[in-house]
This record gives sequence, C-alpha cells and structure tokens, in this order.
Amino acid sequence: MTSIIKVDTIQTAAGGTPTASSLGISGTGKIGQVIQGTTSTSVSSSSTSYATTGFSQTITPSSTSSKIFIICNINATVFRSGNYIEGLYRLYRGGSALSAEMKIGGFAAVGNSSELRFWMSPSFNLLDSPSSTSELTYELYFRTGNGTSETNTFCDGRESTITLMEVLA
Repeated sequence: MTSIIKVDTIQTAAGGTPTASSLGISGTGKIGQVIQGTTSTSVSSSSTSYATTGFSQTITPSSTSSKIFIICNINATVFRSGNYIEGLYRLYRGGSALSAEMKIGGFAAVGNSSELRFWMSPSFNLLDSPSSTSELTYELYFRTGNGTSETNTFCDGRESTITLMEVLA
C-alpha cells in the first residue's frame, strides 16, 4: 500500500517556518566551510630535520564533531650533485605531525658526478578529527633526505596551496 501526503505549507508549532534541523534532518556529511591559502614564496633547506616552509592555513570548526579535510598541492624543486635525490614533506597541526612523510625524489644511473634537479608538483590529502571549536593552524614542513649535499626548495617561484574543508558530522 502506498500513502501520499500533500500539503501546501508546513509550520512549526509556533507558526514559523521550519528549518532542516527542526524537522530532524541533520547536516551530517555536508561541507560547512572551505578555506584556501596560496603562496609562491620560495623557501630552501638542506637539513635532514623537519623545518617549517612558513606556509600555513587556519580554520575554526563550528562543532567538536566536525572533521577537517585537508588538500595540499605543492610545487617544489630538489637539487643535488649526485645520483639520488629526495625531498620530504609533512603536514603539522599545532606543532604536531599529522601525516606520514610524503617523499619526492628519484635516481639517475649516471654516476655521482651528475647534477640532478627534479621539479615536482605532488599533492596529498588528509582527514583530521581535531575535536575542537578553537582556531586550528595547519602548516607544511619539509626536509631533505640526503643532507647538505641536497637542497629542497618549496614553491621555487611556483604556486602551492592548502585547502581546508570542514565536514559537518
């Protein structure tokens, strides 16, 4: 048996216009806000320890149950006099590492006297569950894999982005 209810208007008990939440329809899984930051500022490092690129983006979640979906699009150049290069990137929130290392690099079988320069445009994403309604800062860090004989340059004059999306829960 099929039932059909037809009405011209639905009102709250007080006579007002109902909202989705007053009708029991939640906003779960919807995007609450989107914030994107861009930079073209080049920063170089020859350290094997993580250092900040100086590039960060902030967001303030509307609920402690919200998740933050982060998309990072990076432009980088890694240079080394040698046959293997490796640049590494990692996302931090509030000074703590959130993501696994993302490696960019390569190998050239032409001997150690060669000079390698890789221009890379890697992307990665992460879903964070911060359980907070305070302002959150997501920051990109980087390092080299081979030390002082290698230089990892974030941006290298090209644009990189961090996009933050609040996923309502």
